[in-house]
Amino acid sequence: MHADEPLGGTPMTIPRFDIFRVDKDGSLFWMGTAENVSEARKLVTRQQSGSRDFVLFDLRNGTKVEMKSGSTQQLSR
Repeated sequence: MHADEPLGGTPMTIPRFDIFRVDKDGSLFWMGTAENVSEARKLVTRQQSGSRDFVLFDLRNGTKVEMKSGSTQQLSR
């Protein structure tokens, strides 16, 4: 094993998005992570009940993406 190899020989991947549910009082509840928007949508679709909104936080560039029931819009950094 070389000094630049991760333990176990498998490279560690850092998820791109943190996914938060927006509760009725406006507070955020962390739901999980996703590698891409498609994966995030799948998790949100599984968790969506009623008119819940979600926020994706892009860990690479700091962009927030709001996912309202049925639509997605990019928010400012």
